[in-house]
Amino acid sequence: CTEQLVSKAIPYVLLPDNTILGTNYNISSKKIGDTINTLKNRQNPDGSFALWPTGTDHSTDKGNAELTAYVVHFLSMARQNGFSVPDTMLGRAIDFLREFAGTTITTPEHAHAIAYAIYVLTTNGYVTTSYIDKFQEYADKNISHWESEISGVYIGASFQIMRQSDRAQELIQQYKLSKHSSFKYMSAYSNNVSDDATYLYILNTLFNTPITYTGNAITGYINRGNYDAFTSAKIVMGLNGAATDNSAPSSVKILYNDTPLDTHNESNILIAQVPTPAETLDLECLSCTHDAPLYYALVTQGFATTASDESNGIEISRTYYDENGNRIASAKLGDIVTVKITCFITTVVFLRFIMMLLHKTLCIDVNSAKCRRMRSSFRSKWH
Repeated sequence: CTEQLVSKAIPYVLLPDNTILGTNYNISSKKIGDTINTLKNRQNPDGSFALWPTGTDHSTDKGNAELTAYVVHFLSMARQNGFSVPDTMLGRAIDFLREFAGTTITTPEHAHAIAYAIYVLTTNGYVTTSYIDKFQEYADKNISHWESEISGVYIGASFQIMRQSDRAQELIQQYKLSKHSSFKYMSAYSNNVSDDATYLYILNTLFNTPITYTGNAITGYINRGNYDAFTSAKIVMGLNGAATDNSAPSSVKILYNDTPLDTHNESNILIAQVPTPAETLDLECLSCTHDAPLYYALVTQGFATTASDESNGIEISRTYYDENGNRIASAKLGDIVTVKITCFITTVVFLRFIMMLLHKTLCIDVNSAKCRRMRSSFRSKWH
C-alpha cells in the first residue's frame, strides 16, 4: 500500500549514504525516484493520495488526509535533502491539506489528523496560525490534556517553525516519553512507539535538543523484533542523529558463541562478520553509558546453501522434476521445475500426536525465494 511504499523509502531519504545499510546516493536516488513515480499514479484528482493503486479514496476521510500528510512529509524531506520532487505533484497535495486543515473538526481523531496536516503545511512555509486557532478552540473543549499528546507536539513544532518560541516550548515540554515498553495502538498513523519517535525527531531537528534518552516504548519495540513499516520508519526518523559521538568505541567486543570476533573499522563504524549458525551473539562495551549508548545493527543476507539434518520425529526431503516429470539435479534460469516436499514420520510412538500436528504445520522451502511460483502449482495431498 501507499503507506508502506513511503515508509520503506524514508530511510533512503534520511540515510542516503550509509555503510551499515549498504546505501549510496545513487541507490537512494533510484529508490526515492521509483517511489515518487509510483505515488504519481496514486494521486487523486483533488491532490490527495489513494491507499491502493486502484480506486479513489474518499477525500473527506481523516485516514486519507493523514496518509496524504505522511506522503507530503516524505516528499518535503526528500526535497530538503537534495532529491528531485515534482512541483506540481507536491503543490496539489499541499492544496488538498490546506483545504482539509480548514474543515470543521467533529471528532478527536479528526483533530489529530488536522494537527498533523498543520505541522506538514508549516514545514512547507505556510503560516498556519488561523488553522491552529480553530484546532485549539476545539481541543480545549473536547480533548483532555491534548497538550501532552502527539497533537501538542505537532502544534508546538509549528509554533517553533513560525518563530513563536515561547508558545512552542510551552507545548513541547508537556509531552513525556512512554514509561512502559508495551505497544499501544491508537490508529493506523499513531501508536505510542511512533509518537515517541516523532517527538524525538522534532526535538532533534527543530529544537536542537540532543537525544540522550529514547524511552521504554521504542526500546521494547526494537527488542521484540516484530516490526511494521510505518512504526519502523518513524523510529528511523527519531533515532537518526541520536548518536552525538559517531566514532566507533574502542572498548567494544563482539562475542560469537562466547568467542571474540575480529572487527574492522569502516568510516567510524565497527564491523564484524558473524559465522552461521550462531546460537548466541553478545556485545560488550565498557565505555558505554546511559548518556552515551551503543547503537548497532544486525544484517542478514542470503539463504543457507547446505542442508542439515534436524529430527523431532519428522524428516523432510525435497526432490526436483522437470516439466516432463523427470527427476533432475539442476536447472537453467526460466525452466519450469516441480518441487516435491515430503514429510516422513520416523517415531511410531508419537504417530498420532504428530499426525495431529501435521494438520497445523507449515513447511517453508527457503530456496523457493529464488523461484517464481506458477499459478495453481500448490496442492495439498496428505498420505
